[in-house]
Amino acid sequence: MRISFVYRGYENIGVQMLSANLRRAGHETRLHFDPLLFEDMLISNAFLARVFSHRPELLQSLVDYRPSLICFSVVTFDFAWARDIARQVRVLLPDAKIVFGGIHVTSQAEEVLAAGCADYVVIGEGDETIVDLAAALADGADPSALPNVGVPGRINPPRPLIQDLDALPFADKELHYREHPLFKIGYTVISGRGCPNNCTYCHNNIQGRLYGREHYLRRRSVESVTEELAKAKRDTNPFMIRFSDDNFCHDLAWLERFGDIYPPRAGVPFWCFVHPGSGAPATIAALKRAGCMEVQMGVQTLDPVVRSQVIGRHETHEEIAGAIDGFRQAGIRISTDFILNLPGHDEPGLIQAARFFAVHPPHRIHTFWLSYFPGLDITAYALAHGVISPQTVERQPEGASPNTFFRGGTAFDRSLAKTQLLFLLASLRRPRLLDWLVDHGVYRRLPFMGFAMFWFLTYALSYVTSGPKNDLYGKRLKRQYQHYGSAFIRRRVKTLFRRPSSPR
Repeated sequence: MRISFVYRGYENIGVQMLSANLRRAGHETRLHFDPLLFEDMLISNAFLARVFSHRPELLQSLVDYRPSLICFSVVTFDFAWARDIARQVRVLLPDAKIVFGGIHVTSQAEEVLAAGCADYVVIGEGDETIVDLAAALADGADPSALPNVGVPGRINPPRPLIQDLDALPFADKELHYREHPLFKIGYTVISGRGCPNNCTYCHNNIQGRLYGREHYLRRRSVESVTEELAKAKRDTNPFMIRFSDDNFCHDLAWLERFGDIYPPRAGVPFWCFVHPGSGAPATIAALKRAGCMEVQMGVQTLDPVVRSQVIGRHETHEEIAGAIDGFRQAGIRISTDFILNLPGHDEPGLIQAARFFAVHPPHRIHTFWLSYFPGLDITAYALAHGVISPQTVERQPEGASPNTFFRGGTAFDRSLAKTQLLFLLASLRRPRLLDWLVDHGVYRRLPFMGFAMFWFLTYALSYVTSGPKNDLYGKRLKRQYQHYGSAFIRRRVKTLFRRPSSPR
């Protein structure tokens, strides 16, 4: 079959894995990509986004390709966009079948089907299901009884999780490379699936509940991961590797073996996500030996009650401080994530958190905004405690921006937003200035600088130091605007100066 994937904004390893499985089964795949010009985390302008909309070109590429199956992978804030594209595709390609998957579908399968935009939905892991679905459609069979598949009035339970991840093909990077070489800047990879933690705001909270926690955490062998990265070095020679695992360091034995095998075979500097509980000296030493250049650690809160009762985490202040200081001493750059508007967070608590970071400063502090997605435990908590209303949750799938966690989240609070400046000063190791701004209430009187300006300053100032840095998304974003923006302008200029045909 000829199969299309429709996606927007960024590279997606999950889509690449589905494509790899389909290609191994003999199908042809293609990506139809919306670059989201002027709708990214730094630049958001509704007028320019409409002017530079890539939707006509995306739809035309689908019409030209004429796929038999069209696949959408959606998170909650992608749903309205994907639904509208799918409805237009139904008119343009009435014989094509449409399937929706992704974490939003897993948590809201019946609601997605009720929207009338998909013939089928796939819940949970779709590697085997998408191949069976394509085979059934190619044979003219009815796929509605397949595990993981849903149709109106019927959602089938999922098949067991794939335990042998080495049996899967490598992600189909060519799916994105064929769209544009900008995706060859750096290399994103995943070494496992699942997470040992169960944070209430995370997609693993939903997936772990669907499958159970017993066999949820799985890992590829070191040899499989190293083989893929050695191939990537031969093929594209990336300047850095980005591991997208939710917690790359949960298995010290695996990490130490990786440090033995990876450097001589590939040896490209890499970036990864870590957990505060993974900041032991042996773990940091193993990462350093393997060639880690930067880690991003999810802290999220420094309130012990919020940590244990709201987000389901149990690390201590001492572990967080030890991890930050340990990575700095080892010469590994460290960024930390912190969610400003968690239930229970207030101004005094955020000031204390900023002061903590001023004593134990990461190279960069990402301050994020929580979105209350349907199906999450934290959403149920917020509803039960009156933090948000049911109507707020119901409106979430209609959100237009995929970058809401940078831009205020579900419940924006301007007083909390003004503390972002304090976190910026903490990462710059300016505790005296921070104290002066707090003690005299100056930060409250300063105008809110806006999301884009704050993020620009955070990134720019954190890159003043020397050494390799994780600027993968910055490099790709620049190329994205250069390619798609200039192509848009060329098309419009060509249309403007096209001579009308002569009358006969």
